[in-house]
Amino acid sequence: MTYFVTLTAQDGADIYYEVAEGADKAAVPTTASKKFETYQYRQIEITQPTASAEGPVTKTYNVKAIAVQNGRTSSVANWNYDVTSIPHHELKVGAPQGLDGNEVPDVTLIQDYDSDKMYLVQGAKRAMVLDAGYFDADDAANLYETAREIVGEGKPIDLIIGHPHPDHVQMTHQFLCAENKALGAKVYVNERGIEVLRDYVKRFGVSSKMFADEAAASEAYDAQLETLKNGDVYDMGGTKFNVIELPGHQVAGIMLFDTATGNLFTTDQIGNNRAHIMDSFWMQFANLSSTFFADSMDVYLSSLQIALERVDSLGTVKRILTGHNDVVLDGTASYLDILQTAVQKVVDEGTDAMTPTLRTLDSINGYLENTKTVVVGDRLKDINWVGINVNLQNYLSDGYRNGNEDKIADLSNLSVHKQGEKGNLLWNDPNFGINVNWQYPTDGTKPTCKTTTSFVAEVDENTTSIEIVPTAASSGAKITVNGNAVESGKAYQGTLTGGTTRFVIKVTAKNGSDSKTYTLNVSKKNSNQVAAPYTYTDYDSYTDPYYPDTPGNFTVTQYIALFSDTEGAEIKYTVDGSDPKTSDTAKVFDQTKFKADSGFGGAEVKELITIGADTDNWDGTAKQTKVELKAYASKAGMEDSEVVTFTYTIDRMSKMEHKSRLMYDMDSMKVWSVIDYDSDKMYLIKGSKGALLIDAGMAPEGANNLYEYCKQLAGTDNIDVYISHGHPDHTTQLGDFVQAGRKVYINEKDIPMALQYVNDKTVTAGDFTCISEGYQFDLGGVVLDNYDIPGHTPGCMMLLDKAHNILYSSDQLGCNRRSVADSLTLINNDVRVLLSSLRIFRDKVTALAEAGEIDLDKLVVWSGHDDYEIHDLLGHLDTLITAAQNIVDYGPATAMRVSVRNTGGSDGASFAGDRYANGGTGHFICMNGSKANVLAGEDYTAVDELDKKYRSDYSGGMSGASRAVQGICVRALAMSGDTLFRFFERFDQLV
Repeated sequence: MTYFVTLTAQDGADIYYEVAEGADKAAVPTTASKKFETYQYRQIEITQPTASAEGPVTKTYNVKAIAVQNGRTSSVANWNYDVTSIPHHELKVGAPQGLDGNEVPDVTLIQDYDSDKMYLVQGAKRAMVLDAGYFDADDAANLYETAREIVGEGKPIDLIIGHPHPDHVQMTHQFLCAENKALGAKVYVNERGIEVLRDYVKRFGVSSKMFADEAAASEAYDAQLETLKNGDVYDMGGTKFNVIELPGHQVAGIMLFDTATGNLFTTDQIGNNRAHIMDSFWMQFANLSSTFFADSMDVYLSSLQIALERVDSLGTVKRILTGHNDVVLDGTASYLDILQTAVQKVVDEGTDAMTPTLRTLDSINGYLENTKTVVVGDRLKDINWVGINVNLQNYLSDGYRNGNEDKIADLSNLSVHKQGEKGNLLWNDPNFGINVNWQYPTDGTKPTCKTTTSFVAEVDENTTSIEIVPTAASSGAKITVNGNAVESGKAYQGTLTGGTTRFVIKVTAKNGSDSKTYTLNVSKKNSNQVAAPYTYTDYDSYTDPYYPDTPGNFTVTQYIALFSDTEGAEIKYTVDGSDPKTSDTAKVFDQTKFKADSGFGGAEVKELITIGADTDNWDGTAKQTKVELKAYASKAGMEDSEVVTFTYTIDRMSKMEHKSRLMYDMDSMKVWSVIDYDSDKMYLIKGSKGALLIDAGMAPEGANNLYEYCKQLAGTDNIDVYISHGHPDHTTQLGDFVQAGRKVYINEKDIPMALQYVNDKTVTAGDFTCISEGYQFDLGGVVLDNYDIPGHTPGCMMLLDKAHNILYSSDQLGCNRRSVADSLTLINNDVRVLLSSLRIFRDKVTALAEAGEIDLDKLVVWSGHDDYEIHDLLGHLDTLITAAQNIVDYGPATAMRVSVRNTGGSDGASFAGDRYANGGTGHFICMNGSKANVLAGEDYTAVDELDKKYRSDYSGGMSGASRAVQGICVRALAMSGDTLFRFFERFDQLV
């Protein structure tokens, strides 16, 4: 086969070389010869000669080299290489050997013309060949006949495909012969590889003339096809293999582990590391086809760790037999550890961990320039070195590439077991599967992100505790279990209470803001006890960013929902610390998720439990309130759950003060989150030229001066204020900026509203600087583009920082803190204005992304009330659009139900998404409004009916201009034209 020669010399020396065909034929190198570079692609290639069916073809190549340093030149080094190509019909048969030269007993190694490795193992009742190599119909090898000569007559020879890549499958059809079928032989593959392998069987079964057509080949394949999956034991009679799934290199990848001998057959699932051809673990397949791809490194890390834990639970690996290595790796050495280290480097460091590749798919466009390699170890000195080829297009999952590694908040493994035992109880949970975060479709297409990260483990009824071992995908992430800090990869002792005990595992990314929550329910077998209540908004899974180290502390009132995993259970609770089983103050919590009658309405409970500071007769000074929420669940015929306690501290700051935290400090930009006493969010953005405060919060007369507070925070007096909309919780202290002679930017439509609430009643409309869409702020290294998005108020605006991929949305896109039952409030506004604005803005950001001006994978949204940033802007917009569209399509009576928290005089709400799904982390919106005004009194049920109504109402006796306006109106109402407020302005001018 082709070889690649690497040259090394004393550090600092330059190497020059010549290469030629023939023994000693290369010229003597000089400094004018080719210079050898460390990352020279393909190094020095010693090309394999063209094969001949007549017999082996051998060529000799000569390489001469010198080293030059500080004007001194070494003697000439001289090497001759004999490279032989065997006929394609020839298969090499021998025994696999370790680096020490010792043969692996009872295993036969078979190699095709490209040196791809296949293995034959025999049992008392049947034999097995692992993989089926390359096949050339014009000079055909016969793997089955070769295996039959070794095995002899009368014993079935099964074929197992480790993964269906072309260099491992092309002689599969030979095992479908009548003789082997009659003996009961099978062809095994993981179910995700069935159709890919079928294509190869049809192609080579027909080209070899074994089958008359593809239909016949497919029929024969189906007749002998069997599948292998995790937990299966393939038994040949005395020799058994445990099956371990490991996708990554290929989606249907499996490994075979013989626990009796310690032989682990991996094919390509854990890579190959031949130094002489710069073999690397090929994970650079980005998008060759829907079924030909490799997983991103963060995805593979989870699959790898789960697979290796399975292997470890079965026994000790003594030897590793791969699909391409010329020597068997020592399973007791460091290869598997170094492999995990290499994968971890990509996850933690991204492109900083990579070097140029020495070998990749250079015949396919895009692969040479996009392939990079991460190397751990010395491939010239250590047999256990690891190199992994990755592709810049998918080396990490979407949202994590290009400097976003610090956002990774995933678990790569979650192991649950009794103390001192190996294995993982979650292997019995179908939702856990072969990867913590990703689900693999059975058709072999790309994995999809799991919709829920809630897992179930079952123990016997006498078990009182279990070990929970969470492992973070990112080395810089932090983990808590039920609020307790746990070191990644270390055991947490979980005490079991009652029939079902719930554990909440929270992962906080290295950046300190991104997080992900996992839920573990441990149930006792044969238990008749009701599952204890839990809440998605307790401090186990949700912390206030202003109290990150004191779980249970919050700045504002919390709104709580309780649930039990026992279907039909009744929950009773108290908030005064009394026992809900005996207290007269106990109340029943209705955990039913009600939905509106409209087709896409979201799910929400009927009423939430309010946990807040006692503000009756509050004098505005700082006030702390502690609340003990106690609850239990019961059901007829079952034992009551344990009483669970949730302790909350609501730490109300003084109405006079402000708090802040630094969110960004990069390049020339700093951004602080500033809050008022009600935790309304303002954002102070500082560039090299000046600063801008988004919104002016809410405060009573005499409150601390907001401008002075921001001036001290930013270290500059060059601070203006941007009013996103005129509501009081965003405008009150704008007078502080007017008094300081600073500019106050606002949309003119919201000036009357802002004047109602400003803290300085001497402020007039003339003190505002009116702006609209297209206005741009240049703060020096920070450029903010203004967008109009009427709906919440007529003059709503947002700022987009394209360079840093940040959208400051205030209330315009709603807020979805599940802990305070936030909403997007329409008050008395027409929902059609908002719906049109949302659709138009969605089109705008999509266009910006397509033009490369923003990166939607990186973009985050900071709202006027959310504690954390919102990701997946398009998904969030779609949720908003669904909530608004339901009102338009079905009318308020059908689409709106009682809100869990009425605001601004609203009497109903349209919901989209599920506040509690996926650990409470998915998209959700509650759109509060007035049923009487949300459609401006129109009576209709669908947009198309409204279209007809407006056409009939305005068609008679209209001027040409009015008909043009009517066309605008219909388009706006159908949500495909300009926003309605623009239409009404135009209508006034024309009619």
